[in-house]
Formats: sequence, C-alpha cells, structure tokens
Amino acid sequence: MGKRHILIFLLFILLILTNRTIGQNNIVLNNILSQAAFEDAQIGILVKNLSADEVLMQHQAERSMKPASILKIKTAVDAMEHLGFDHRFKTAVYVVGDVRDGILHGDIVIKGFGDPSLDSDMKGAVGLDQMVSDINKALRDNNISCIEGAVVADASFFSLPAIPPGYMQEDMANYYGAGAYGINIQENAFHIVFERNGSAAEIIRFDSLAAQEITAQVTASGYSDQAYAYFHPEINKYHVKGKIPQGKGEFKIKGAIRNPPLYAAKKLDQLLIRADIEVKESPRSIWTPYSSTQELIWQMTYASPTVYDILKPVLFKSNNLYSQVLRRHLDIEDIPDAAGLIDGSGLSPGNRISCNELMSSLSSIVNSKKLQSFLQILPENAREGNVKSVLKSRPGTLFIKSGSIGGVRSYMGLHKNVNGEWIGFVCMANDLECSSTASRLAWETALDWIAQL
Repeated sequence: MGKRHILIFLLFILLILTNRTIGQNNIVLNNILSQAAFEDAQIGILVKNLSADEVLMQHQAERSMKPASILKIKTAVDAMEHLGFDHRFKTAVYVVGDVRDGILHGDIVIKGFGDPSLDSDMKGAVGLDQMVSDINKALRDNNISCIEGAVVADASFFSLPAIPPGYMQEDMANYYGAGAYGINIQENAFHIVFERNGSAAEIIRFDSLAAQEITAQVTASGYSDQAYAYFHPEINKYHVKGKIPQGKGEFKIKGAIRNPPLYAAKKLDQLLIRADIEVKESPRSIWTPYSSTQELIWQMTYASPTVYDILKPVLFKSNNLYSQVLRRHLDIEDIPDAAGLIDGSGLSPGNRISCNELMSSLSSIVNSKKLQSFLQILPENAREGNVKSVLKSRPGTLFIKSGSIGGVRSYMGLHKNVNGEWIGFVCMANDLECSSTASRLAWETALDWIAQL
C-alpha cells in the first residue's frame, strides 16, 4: 500500500472515530436535556478541551443567561490578572486639628479604600482594636487627653449606590446581600440571636450599634433557616420574617449592616471611649473626601490580606461582598466587564452572560502561569467548600464552583483528563421550577460524563 493510500486510510479511520465521538456526545447531551428537572427550563452547556482547543459539547452556548454565583470565577480571574494575587487594599487613619491645652480641636478620620476584610475573622485582617491602640499611643505622644471633634468615616472611595441594581428585597438586609462600600467592616454583617422554645422564637439580643430595634414574625419549625431580615421603614430598624430550625436554645442569623462606614465610626468611637479617650461630638460618615485646613498631627496606613487570601472565601464560601468589592476595584482600574453584567457576585438576577463568555475565563486560567495557585482556591467536588454534595460518586475529579438563585442552577470549572489535558465546562439552567436537590441531581448527568473524559 502506497503512502497516499495509507494517508487516505488513516483519515478515513479518524473520520469514523470523530463521527462516533460526536454521536456519543450527542446521546449524552440528549440525556442531559431530557431530565425531568429541566422541563421548560432554558439550558446552556459548553464543554471544551482547552488544551486542544476542541469543543466537546455545546447547547445554546451563545445565549445570554443568568449565571448566579459561577460569575465569581470570572471576577476571580479578572482580579488575578489585573490586580494580582499579591495586591493589598489599604485603610488610613488620621488625627487632624489643632492642639491647645491637651485638647484636640479636630477629628480622628478613618478613610477606607475598599478593604472588604476590615475587622473580620480573616487571618491577617486589620482590626479596630489595633487601630485604637495606635491612636491612643499617638494621642499620648502629642499630650492629647480630649477630642473636641468626632470620629469621621470617609467612605468616598467607592461611589454610591453601594448595592447593585436588581438585588431582591429579601437579599439586601441579609449578610449575603450587603453593599460594598469604601469602608466595609465585619463583612458588613451583624448577628441577630433568637431563643427557641417549642415553635416560638424570640429575639434576645443583637448589635445595638447596627440596629436600634428589630421586630420579628419568626417561628421555629422544620430543619432549615428560612428567616430573612428586611429594612424597616423607620431608620435604624429591621424586621425579620420566616422560620428558623426547630429545637431549643439559641439560633443566630446575620443581617446586613445598613451603613457600614457609620458603623465603623461608631465602633471606633466606642472603643476610644473605653480606652478613656473623651470624644465630644457624635461619630459620622461622609461620602465626599474629608477636607480640612488644619494640621495633620498623625497618620497610619494599614494593609489588608492579599487578593489571593480574599479569593479563597469568594470561591469556597461564595462570599458575595468580597467578590463585589473586587469588581468595584476593577471598575476603578477601568477594567471593563462584559456587557450585561451588573455585579461581580452573580446575586443580581439582572446579570446576563453566555457560556462562551464564561469559558474565556477558564481558558485564561489554563493558559496562566498562576494556574496551580488558582486551583488551590477552587474547590474540589464532594470534598470542599459549597460543592461538598456535588457528584459524591466521583470525589475530587472536578475543580468546580456552583451557583444558585431563584430558578437558576449552574456549574463551572475544570477537569484534568487522563491525558493531562484540561477540560473546561460551563452549565447553566434558568427558569427552573424544580427543587434545588432535583436540579443538582439533573446536572450530575453532565458532570459525571465530564469527570470521565
């Protein structure tokens, strides 16, 4: 057999194998789309061998859909590329004014630059206790025993509004729907504590710096937390409605701090007073840059944990605040987002993006020198983060992020096949009418196939 005939024969065999693969993939796709949970839903699927630049499966990959929290992967990749893993966000504190007879005729100013982790539980986060200690020393060094002015929170770094358009009313007053401000504190959330007795649930305490009063219509029944906080028509008040898990003893939910910059000023003021530093005027927040012709007596700048540190809770715990803060920093750096996107977290039901657009982020990861570092903060299925219940039959086969809001269930991530090639996948379902469990199990038909590629 001549070389030409051998080449024709090999091309023929390749054509047969290719057609067989396409046929098999189409059978799998039909099985996915025929799931009862997906009846009447809008489905977008794109599975691609990123190493070989080969599409393995697609269905409405060009259609713009609601992504929910898988959008966080795009935000994380953008932050990785344009801010860098080592970037830190700063917070500055100033003592400004004139000192006469031990009295500061001026203010203590805390100016935020969008650190989402300030006074949080994150390792390495800047705490207000440290600030107070440093301020106290500066005041002693300058023989200041009393402050005639106030603690002022300068939140001008990010413009208003802080809450993206489209957030639902039942989201905005809860921790996961908190806005992203120039000054963020305690992840912009506070605890509301209930005491349960049978089916009765009564609020027994909450942070009085965050809320003046909280009313409630809450019962204790079932096994899930379905209590939602709402902003009360009257300022500094909340209303909680729904149910918390049955049982006895205390149960906590988290509300969103309505004005985090003002809360930060109040808390700093309170800590200064406890340190025997008298502050005459009430704390306040401002939304334009602090301006004064008085002398700058002392200043200190604090640095947040790195972007890499901040990205782990974004991808492991689906932290909406951190992802939205990153998006706002990217906006300030003039890094444009895809058309149709409203926020960086995926919480807004107004977001629209296609599988094709999201796949470009996965391609960026695979082609980045930071791939291995990024994989350390992208959870493995059935093992970590919010995907511990996903595809338990094949644990650790997918680096994956899930997304879920009303009527939406989505998955996005990477799989390394036996040939060492990277497979990217984006799966979105919109307009679902089934339960969350049913939609997860329906998508596992696709995820199981991907995990075996």
